[in-house]
Formats: sequence, C-alpha cells, structure tokens
Amino acid sequence: MKDFFAIVVSKLVAVALKICRRTGGSLPGAMALKISKDVLKHLNYPVKYIAVTGTNGKTGTTGIIRDIFQNAGFDVISNIHGDNLIFGITTAILKKTSPLTKKVKADVIVLEVDELTLASKIDDLFISDVVITNLFPDQLDRYGTMDTLVKQIGSALQGFTGRVITNSDDPMLYILHNVGFGICENVFTEHRSSDTQGLNAFCPGCNGVLAYNYHQYGHVGDFYCKNCGLKRWQPKYLANIEEDGSYEVNGMKFDSSGRGLYHYYNELAAISVALEYGISHDIIKNTLKSIKPSKGRMERFGDVLLNLVKNPVGLNQVISYISNENIMNDKKYKSLLFALSDAPADGMDVSWTWELNTKKLWEAGITDVICTGPRCYDAALVFKYSEYDFTVKPVESTESAARKIMNEGGYAISTYTALTGVRNALEKINAEVK
Repeated sequence: MKDFFAIVVSKLVAVALKICRRTGGSLPGAMALKISKDVLKHLNYPVKYIAVTGTNGKTGTTGIIRDIFQNAGFDVISNIHGDNLIFGITTAILKKTSPLTKKVKADVIVLEVDELTLASKIDDLFISDVVITNLFPDQLDRYGTMDTLVKQIGSALQGFTGRVITNSDDPMLYILHNVGFGICENVFTEHRSSDTQGLNAFCPGCNGVLAYNYHQYGHVGDFYCKNCGLKRWQPKYLANIEEDGSYEVNGMKFDSSGRGLYHYYNELAAISVALEYGISHDIIKNTLKSIKPSKGRMERFGDVLLNLVKNPVGLNQVISYISNENIMNDKKYKSLLFALSDAPADGMDVSWTWELNTKKLWEAGITDVICTGPRCYDAALVFKYSEYDFTVKPVESTESAARKIMNEGGYAISTYTALTGVRNALEKINAEVK
C-alpha cells in the first residue's frame, strides 16, 4: 500500500504545482520517496531504459536521444527540465506510472542522471543502457577528485549487465568502456600533434603522462601512453567532420545543429544509442535537423546568445564557441555578461573560474564584461586581474545586467542556479522590445 500512496501523492503534488504554474520537478518525487523509499524498485519498467550521465552534455544528449525515439514512434518518458537527482528522476517516472499495476506506461525511458546519483542508485533504476558523455573536474566540494568519481561509477557498474556507451576519446572513461564513440582529427581540433604539455592527462593504467596523436579539448582526444602502451579503444562509432560542418559516422552522413566540438560529441553519443537500437539513418538525420536548444543552452534572445557554464572545461568550450562566432560574424559584439552563483547545486568553490580563457575573448573583440549573480565581484576579479584591459562592471541586479547586455548585444554565460534568473530577465526584455 505504501507504493500505491506514494504514486498517488506524487501525481497530486505534480497537478497542484501545475495549477500554481510552478515546475517543482523534484518535489513530487521527494514526497513519494518519503512515503515509500523503495518505490522505484517495485515498478514494472519498459525494456528500453537509457540513463545519460557525465560532466558536460547530459541535458543536450538526453534531449536528442528522446527526440530520436519519439520520431521513431516510441512513447518516451524523460526528465526534460534536467532534474537529474533521485527526486527529479522519481517525479518523471511516477508521472506515467499506474498506482494499481505499478506499470510504467511508456515504451522507452530516457533520463539525464547526475553522476553520483548513478553511482549510488543504479540498482534501484533497472537501467538497460548507460551513456557516459565525459568526465572532467566539476564541483570538487561535492564530487571529489576524478579518480574518486571514476572508482565510484566503476564500482556501481561492476554488476551491471546492460550496455555501457562511452566516449572513447576520454581517458577517464577507459576502464568503463563497452561500446565507444569518438571523433577524428578535424577543423575544431585544438592540438594536431603529440605536444600535450600542460594538459595534466594521466594514463588510467600506469599513471604516466599521456601523449596524443591529436587532442580535441580538455583531456579528450586520441590518447596513448608511451610508458605502458595503453591507448584509446577503437570507437565503434567514429565521426569524421568535414569543413562545411557536416559529418560522417560509419558511412552515414549527418548535418550538425551546432558548430562546436561539444555539439558533435553530444550528437554522436545520441547517434550511437539510436544505431544500437536499429533506428534508421533517415529518422536520426531528420531529428538532428530539427533540434531546438534546451533552455539556456545556445539560446538566443534578440542579439544575445545565452549559454550555461559550470566547470572549467565546459566554460572554455563555450568561450571558444562564442569567440569563433564573433570573429566570423559580420556584426562584431564587444560585450559579455557573466552570471556567477555558488549555491550547493553549483558548487560553493568558484576558484575554477580563474581558468577562463580571457585571451580568446580579447582576441575575438570582447572587451566589455558585465558581471552579475551572488558572486559577481569574484567574476569581476577574473577579468580585472587578467593581462588584458577589459572594461568590467559588476551589477548586482540580474535584470539590470540583462538590460545592459540586451542593449549592447553580445553573449551571456551563467552558472546553474543563476541561469533561470538570467534567462527570465532576457526573455522578459526581449518580449518588451518586440
């Protein structure tokens, strides 16, 4: 009976939140788990249950996989708002679960799952496929070191009998490899030689310093160890990116929805899942053509492009993208808004922002920086103490900062908990202009 009441209460809370025009993606699940902490263990799940995890790209990859399966005619459950902790996952699943039969009414479940949640709750979720996009240093006060996180995920997957689909180009995922995807050397590749000094990438076999035939970004690339001979697993799904932005995977042509390496990796992860399930090339290709950005990810408001950032590697990938775009655009922008927050969901240590590549911004013509959010003064210091003469203005009011960037045009980047406020302000101001 506990499970019955847990499912019913979850549904009622979700309805109440909808009436109040609140998302509250975690609250229904939290209430359900308070009534029956093991409710997820007692459900009847569909055979196809895909969990997407990793430091960067979880939300984008989850959305693409969901859209591909929907376009293939499947009824799909997904946590579309990115509520990737156990409460949000529970909300998404119970929303389409019968209280009487405990049957989850869907053909496919595609969920974004936080890395630590996957490591601690995998036995509760009855997953068929785990997709791991990448692993980078992120929220060290929560996740700890990369080695610790890899060991936790590896330990959780020891008894896992399903499929693990990983980024073969990421050495941190070497020991988790099952089905791999990767990208050839291309126009976006950062280093086209074996010179990797300063990458701090270490061999998962002997802890020696890794070398690379080519290096994409962060520690991702075609790696090998001169000391013990370990090298990247050969990817089952290998993408070759053309200069026009199109790419080929195992002889099949696709057009990308974005023009940054991280977009290609997200799409390739989704393509790998789809091909493993036998979904046709045409359905995948047509889905990729119609992808719309998730909220706060490559989202435009008038002359402002908004992006989420939450760790050093993701931050500098976004910086690379907007710098390249500004260089290539006929209309050059000179302004950047940076919203920095330090809530528990962000990680309270913001020292990672000092790894921001100010050189790329300056060389692309970005000279004026508006800083907002609870840690706006910390963000301002990053630019003030750089070797470039940025004009830096901390603005405590998010709406005032948003109005300034909307007036000037340019780019906005925001950490996780600040994102909603920034996005709402940009959306409101953009509607006023229209």
